[in-house]
Amino acid sequence: YKELKSKCERAITFSTKNESADIFLKSEQAGISNLHLQGRVFDVKVDTNLSLFGEHHVYNIMVALAFGSYLNIPVVKLIKNLNAIQTPWGRCQVFKTEAGGAILFDAYNANLQSNKALLESAKKIDMKCPQIVLGEMFELGDHAKKMHFELGRAVGELEFETVCFIGESLSSFENGLRSANFSKNLIISDTYNEKLAIELKNVLNPSGTILMKGSRGIGLEKLLPLWLNEASNMPSTY
Repeated sequence: YKELKSKCERAITFSTKNESADIFLKSEQAGISNLHLQGRVFDVKVDTNLSLFGEHHVYNIMVALAFGSYLNIPVVKLIKNLNAIQTPWGRCQVFKTEAGGAILFDAYNANLQSNKALLESAKKIDMKCPQIVLGEMFELGDHAKKMHFELGRAVGELEFETVCFIGESLSSFENGLRSANFSKNLIISDTYNEKLAIELKNVLNPSGTILMKGSRGIGLEKLLPLWLNEASNMPSTY
């Protein structure tokens, strides 16, 4: 990128690996709502904790810092305002349940890459009674079976107490899950219905950690009232 930078009138580089970049940040998921950032923005040191889930956010943060710097916003001000970052509806939102647990609600959209990013961050933190509810990944065409199998296998490699999958690719997902020797609680359904909601309310432990991710069309937000106080803790509807 040094060659490319030399050809530009003004260029700002960023990296999570190359310490010579203008913006160099590394992230570590320290808790379900605690993302630790460390590095520097030009000559200003960064060492802060953000109320975010997902190490992949570091790339969005570096791009925002680069644009802010390009617009001549003082670097110190940019770094200070990192603590004001909030994710929009359905994007890695964390909610506390009435029973003292936590729900990670990331159900605005889903593909194999974003699901794996979520799992990668999740396996780095201590979760009390980890559970996961996944929805169909839409618009995959002929790749749907293969990708849902891969998703099931990736989930099965982690230590979830209960796994739930909702969508038409339930068989492919289950086959992938079983290929990783998953033997704990499994709930599968081709669609959302009241019977499923009752089963989930009885099986999932609201004092533990529940991860929720799926494509928008599945509508996983319908499950949130099972564990959240609607008056004070429910996310606004998208």
